[in-house]
Formats: sequence, structure tokens, C-alpha cells
Amino acid sequence: MGEILSQDEVTALLQAVDDGGLPGGGGPARGGPQAVRTLDLTNLQWSVEGRLPGLKPVVDRFARSLRTSLATFLGQLPNVTARPTQMMKYASIVERLGNPVSLQLFRMAPLRGQGMLMVPSPLIGALLQTFFGGNPSQRTPVPTREFSAIEVRVLERLGSRIVQDLREAWAPIQALECTLQRF
Repeated sequence: MGEILSQDEVTALLQAVDDGGLPGGGGPARGGPQAVRTLDLTNLQWSVEGRLPGLKPVVDRFARSLRTSLATFLGQLPNVTARPTQMMKYASIVERLGNPVSLQLFRMAPLRGQGMLMVPSPLIGALLQTFFGGNPSQRTPVPTREFSAIEVRVLERLGSRIVQDLREAWAPIQALECTLQRF
């Protein structure tokens, strides 16, 4: 890259841009006003699978290992299926949450940002019922209140196991250090 263009070369390049032989960096867009589209970046919802094809094997590995981890917690093999991966707004996720819900933030270094693990109320009820010796097929509603210290500890153990499964699912692609940050 250490070469500098001569004045003749610069003049030839500028002439080619003016003649339409090379696309220019500035100026009005060719094609008139119909070529301009408005894009609202706050309302984007698109499928991740088409843009990130390597993510599907990671999700499949994660679903298999999550099934095994939940089996150790619940005492029986649950049915775990992976849905297509998609971008969602936080507000649309919060609308669907029941009460109570377990939210755990985690980091996946060296990736930026944080992930959120959401454990819905039915899974919390089944997990606590089984963990304390109850029948896993019997559904017990979880009362709407703060979690006790014992319940928090059980949910933290579940969260750390799920984050470990996530790390193992990513291992063939990228080594990640997954750590829980907050409950």
C-alpha cells in the first residue's frame, strides 16, 4: 500500500467516476427517489439462522446437553426442542413472562454484552417440586412472592449448569468463558 498515485492516475480515476465507469463515493444516489428506502432500526425483527448458519449446530448441541442437565435436576428425561433462532425485542419478551420468573444475567467472554437466562414459572415449579422430593408429574403452582434463599440457591445451581452447557456447545467454534453475573 506504500505506493502513491501520480497526478495523471488521480485525474484518470476522477474522470472515470464522472463518466460513470466507476461508482462514486458521494453525490446523489442513481436511480432517483425510488431508490431511497426508510429503515427503522428500532423495529427490526429478523431470523438469525439465514445470516448465521453456524449457529444452528451450536443450538442443537446446547439443546441435547440441556436435556441431560434437566434430567439430572428433574429425575426424568424432559422433552427439549430448539426453536428457530430469532432476534426479539426485550419488551415483547417481558410481556410473555409470568410471575414469578427467574432472570439471571451472564457473560460470555470474549463476546461483548450480556446474556439473560429466563426460567419461567412452570419450570421453576417442576424443578422445586422434584428437587425437594415431590412427584415431577404433579404440577404445583409457584406462589407469587420473593424466592426464599433455598429456592434462589436451587435456581442458581440450575443457571450455572445451563451456562456451562452453553459454553460446551460453543466449544467447537469458539472457546468462551461463561460466568453468571447477577440473579
